[in-house]
Amino acid sequence: MIDRAFITVLLLSISGFVFCAVYMPLENLAYRYTSAKTMVTVNTIALFSFVLPLYLVTSFADGSEAAFRTYDTLILDNSGGYESFVIAVRGLNITEHLSDLWFLGVVCTLLYRSGKYFCSLYHLISNKFEIDDGLWAVEFEKLKQEKKVHHVFLIGSYRLTTPCTFGLRKRYIAIPAAMINSFERDEVELILQHEFYHMVHKDLLRKFFIMLLGCIHWFNPLFHFLKENLLYWQEAACDEEITNNLDDGEKRRYVHLFIKILEVQSENDESEKIGLHFVRDDLGDYKRRLEKIMRKSDKTRVKGKVAVASVALLSMFCGNVVAKAADVPVNQMFSENIEIVELGTREKIKATDMELDTLFEYTESTKEGTFVEFTVCNTEDTTYEIVYKNPKTTVTAVQNPIDPQHIHQMEDFVWKEHKKNSDGSCKTT
Repeated sequence: MIDRAFITVLLLSISGFVFCAVYMPLENLAYRYTSAKTMVTVNTIALFSFVLPLYLVTSFADGSEAAFRTYDTLILDNSGGYESFVIAVRGLNITEHLSDLWFLGVVCTLLYRSGKYFCSLYHLISNKFEIDDGLWAVEFEKLKQEKKVHHVFLIGSYRLTTPCTFGLRKRYIAIPAAMINSFERDEVELILQHEFYHMVHKDLLRKFFIMLLGCIHWFNPLFHFLKENLLYWQEAACDEEITNNLDDGEKRRYVHLFIKILEVQSENDESEKIGLHFVRDDLGDYKRRLEKIMRKSDKTRVKGKVAVASVALLSMFCGNVVAKAADVPVNQMFSENIEIVELGTREKIKATDMELDTLFEYTESTKEGTFVEFTVCNTEDTTYEIVYKNPKTTVTAVQNPIDPQHIHQMEDFVWKEHKKNSDGSCKTT
């Protein structure tokens, strides 16, 4: 089970890489023709390309997935290229432990992130205080009714240095204690609008699922890059929603909010660990957001969305096509359900070590039309030698025959029986 899951994750990593190779160079161009909200959707699709094994539909249809789920012998011709590389690597006996290492990484990453999340949540909740009156409370209740958002609470915290939204079922908008008396009414409204948009767009739930997916792809730096890119676009989408109908002067006041919040930020902020925060400490992201806020919107939204969505879907399709093409090579390299042997390899087996289903009755027709019959005996003094030869070009072990490149069924071999007689002599058949 772990072996099959590991191989699926590797193939999905290939699919996600192809998606990014096709789409990411076009990301800035795509934003010129659509909205930040659409970019959030596209980046979500990019991340889900790492977990949606669409190629498996074809693998089940042609029988290759069923074939690789059964234990079999794959005979490879070590004449150069990828097959010689497979034989060399698997001969080192390192690939068989990689799936266990990956699974251990998944468990450790999940425990680490869960621990960090609940620890930060505990510190925030234990140091919170209610904001039930004053300017913040008034604006909060007004927006709560306007946005029709329920099960959300406004709190203050001594552990934060930037406004933050966190929680799934019971959600909170947390305001740093140092900011309670530091902002004007219009600034308070803008900050709360930003945090409410996170809830309206389901950004918290999105971040939670992405965190779980990150545990599966803990070894993949590209996935973590895309996760950070998605967080940026989530913040940009909230900025866009707020500033779309503002004039240049009002946009400048919104930009000044960033500066005021940055003045009180520190390295002890807990918001990054549990939720979404107004201003991140990444100055590169900060600069990109400001540029987009001040840029005039001249986007053809409908056409832009269709074009960008089409490119994203095409990228996902290309990724799964490549993943399907890599299906067999990856299975050859890492599958524990197959045994790799080199063409011409000879293997000696004692009869007592043979499985019961290995015993068979051999029948061969002669030119004269008679039959030569003998039974492979399971006696202590009998050994057999298998000579691995070229496999045939058809596979009958699978319900649906598959293409020759998928063949891993040993069908052509020679048995040599070496029997020790009671008088000490040997007889080879």
